[in-house]
Amino acid sequence: MSHSHKVWVKNMTRSLAACSLAAALSACVMAEPATLSSEAQQLAQQWHELRGKPGHFSGGQWNEQVDKWQGPKHQLMQQLFDLAWNERYTPSQLRSLLGAPDKVWTPTEAEYADWLRMTEWRGQPEGEFWAYAWRGQHDQLLFAVEGNQLKAAGWLLMRE
Repeated sequence: MSHSHKVWVKNMTRSLAACSLAAALSACVMAEPATLSSEAQQLAQQWHELRGKPGHFSGGQWNEQVDKWQGPKHQLMQQLFDLAWNERYTPSQLRSLLGAPDKVWTPTEAEYADWLRMTEWRGQPEGEFWAYAWRGQHDQLLFAVEGNQLKAAGWLLMRE
């Protein structure tokens, strides 16, 4: 092997190693949980407390805190909606704020077109729909996420 070929191989090996390190570091940064403001952390704490409480629409007894129109859970979810939409949260930030979605719909699923049509959206919905239940599967807060972007957010209400 000629000297110039050895130098080329050595430089390519270094470049590949540097690229691998850069990719690994980028993946680590992306995998870290999102940092939330103190206001968002307080809202998240309230959400996690109310989220697990059973109510009429999730098979339990009527619960004013979680079932009532403009009750504590509904108002809290409105605040979370406004915060996430106005601050254009990333999917990682949404998960830090709200936890895992109760349901995820992809564009290939049958319900997707219905939810696209029936939801009162802010923004242009694309990608997956992440659903967070307000009153069981009856009324839900949806976020449309694609890649690392929040594309839209809205309420899917059954309007009975």
